[in-house]
Order: sequence, then C-alpha cells, then structure tokens
Amino acid sequence: HTASLQRQHTAQLRQVRHQYLAYLASARKALDDDDLIAARDALAAARAIDSADLGFVKLNEVYETRQQGQIEQWLSEGSSLYRRGQFHQARDLWQKVVALDPNNTLAQARLDRANRVIEKLERLRREQVANQPD
Repeated sequence: HTASLQRQHTAQLRQVRHQYLAYLASARKALDDDDLIAARDALAAARAIDSADLGFVKLNEVYETRQQGQIEQWLSEGSSLYRRGQFHQARDLWQKVVALDPNNTLAQARLDRANRVIEKLERLRREQVANQPD
C-alpha cells in the first residue's frame, strides 16, 4: 500500500514538474514573439508552482526588464502623441500599458485624461454638426 502511494505521489510530482516546464516554455515563446501579456501570464502560472527555481528567476528577470522598457517606451510615445493632439493614438498606447501593468497609476491617469479629452472633442463635434445651418 505504501509503495502504491509513493508511486502515485511521484507521478503527481512528475506531472506538476511537466506543467511547470510547459509554463516556462510558453513564457519563453511569448517573449520571443514579443507578447509580454502572454509571457506575464505564463510566468504567473509558473510562479504559483515554484518561484525559487533558477530557471524561473532568470526568465522572470528577462521579462521584467522587457516589460519595464516597453512600458517606458509606450508612456513616452503616448505623451509625445498627446502633446501633438493625437489623442486616440496616445490613448491606445496608454491602454497597452494598463493591459500589461494594471497597477500602473501613471498610465491609468493619462488614459483617463485622454478619454476625457476625446469625449469632450466628440461632444463639441456633435454640437457643431447640430448647429450647422441646413
């Protein structure tokens, strides 16, 4: 009976390890494909299994570096677009930041501001069209 339980336990450990390695492989592929959201999600699943494994730690460092660089780029590009009056394009970049990092309060504040400006511009356009003589 004990040997049977031991085999069952060993099989379960093997299955969990296999799943963990699959999450790491998914994260690597997502990073190769520049899909940071998929990489984040795969790493979160791997973290739940073993956050101390060296393979996870190294891959997570690569992800965090890439994530931070991408966020900084999108924030900067969005600000530049916003200053040039390209509010929709700025909003799109800031939405990407929030999707990648939902806790990014700077991106959320900029996104909210862009949405308010876009709404106001659309309201002014509607009013202008409604007030045009026939």
